[in-house]
Amino acid sequence: MGKGISNHTQSQMVLAALMEYTQEHGYPPSIRDLAMLTGKGYSTMAYHLDWLERMGWITHDAGKDRTWRVLYQVQEDDGEPEAPVLR
Repeated sequence: MGKGISNHTQSQMVLAALMEYTQEHGYPPSIRDLAMLTGKGYSTMAYHLDWLERMGWITHDAGKDRTWRVLYQVQEDDGEPEAPVLR
Protein backbone atom coordinates (compact mmCIF):
# COMPACT_ATOMS: atom_id res chain seq x y z
CA MET A 1 0.00 0.00 0.00
CA GLY A 2 1.18 3.52 -0.76
CA LYS A 3 4.14 2.61 -2.91
CA GLY A 4 5.44 3.46 -6.35
CA ILE A 5 4.22 7.04 -6.69
CA SER A 6 7.69 8.53 -7.20
CA ASN A 7 7.95 6.75 -10.57
CA HIS A 8 4.65 8.11 -11.88
CA THR A 9 4.90 11.86 -12.46
CA GLN A 10 1.45 12.12 -14.04
CA SER A 11 -0.16 10.34 -11.09
CA GLN A 12 1.69 12.67 -8.70
CA MET A 13 0.16 15.60 -10.57
CA VAL A 14 -3.31 14.08 -10.22
CA LEU A 15 -2.78 13.43 -6.51
CA ALA A 16 -1.61 17.01 -5.96
CA ALA A 17 -4.59 18.41 -7.89
CA LEU A 18 -6.97 16.25 -5.83
CA MET A 19 -5.47 17.47 -2.56
CA GLU A 20 -5.39 21.13 -3.62
CA TYR A 21 -8.95 21.15 -4.95
CA THR A 22 -10.31 19.47 -1.83
CA GLN A 23 -8.48 21.89 0.44
CA GLU A 24 -9.57 24.94 -1.55
CA HIS A 25 -13.24 24.00 -2.01
CA GLY A 26 -13.91 21.90 1.07
CA TYR A 27 -15.11 18.92 -0.98
CA PRO A 28 -13.48 16.56 -3.51
CA PRO A 29 -13.44 17.31 -7.24
CA SER A 30 -15.28 15.36 -9.89
CA ILE A 31 -13.27 13.48 -12.48
CA ARG A 32 -14.13 16.22 -14.99
CA ASP A 33 -12.86 18.88 -12.56
CA LEU A 34 -9.55 17.02 -12.24
CA ALA A 35 -9.32 16.60 -16.01
CA MET A 36 -9.75 20.36 -16.49
CA LEU A 37 -7.24 21.19 -13.75
CA THR A 38 -4.55 18.91 -15.15
CA GLY A 39 -5.25 19.36 -18.86
CA LYS A 40 -5.88 15.63 -19.29
CA GLY A 41 -8.84 13.84 -20.82
CA TYR A 42 -11.60 12.19 -18.81
CA SER A 43 -10.46 8.63 -19.58
CA THR A 44 -6.83 9.47 -18.77
CA MET A 45 -7.91 10.95 -15.46
CA ALA A 46 -10.03 7.88 -14.69
CA TYR A 47 -6.97 5.70 -15.41
CA HIS A 48 -4.76 7.68 -13.00
CA LEU A 49 -7.42 7.67 -10.27
CA ASP A 50 -7.85 3.93 -10.67
CA TRP A 51 -4.08 3.39 -10.47
CA LEU A 52 -3.76 5.61 -7.37
CA GLU A 53 -6.61 3.70 -5.72
CA ARG A 54 -5.05 0.29 -6.53
CA MET A 55 -1.76 1.51 -5.04
CA GLY A 56 -3.55 2.55 -1.83
CA TRP A 57 -3.03 6.31 -2.16
CA ILE A 58 -6.69 7.28 -2.54
CA THR A 59 -10.15 5.80 -2.11
CA HIS A 60 -13.71 6.62 -3.12
CA ASP A 61 -17.28 5.45 -2.67
CA ALA A 62 -18.17 3.50 -5.82
CA GLY A 63 -21.12 4.91 -7.74
CA LYS A 64 -21.03 8.28 -5.99
CA ASP A 65 -19.71 11.58 -7.33
CA ARG A 66 -17.07 13.67 -5.57
CA THR A 67 -15.99 11.04 -3.05
CA TRP A 68 -12.26 10.73 -3.88
CA ARG A 69 -10.20 10.95 -0.68
CA VAL A 70 -6.44 11.00 -0.20
CA LEU A 71 -5.19 8.37 2.26
CA TYR A 72 -1.53 9.46 2.28
CA GLN A 73 0.10 12.87 2.30
CA VAL A 74 3.17 13.32 0.10
CA GLN A 75 6.35 14.93 1.40
CA GLU A 76 7.72 17.68 -0.82
CA ASP A 77 11.36 16.54 -0.67
CA ASP A 78 11.24 12.91 -1.83
CA GLY A 79 7.66 12.15 -2.85
CA GLU A 80 7.36 9.26 -0.40
CA PRO A 81 4.38 8.85 1.95
CA GLU A 82 4.51 10.90 5.11
CA ALA A 83 1.72 9.32 7.13
CA PRO A 84 -1.73 7.86 6.59
CA VAL A 85 -4.56 10.35 6.71
CA LEU A 86 -7.86 8.81 7.70
CA ARG A 87 -10.82 10.94 6.63
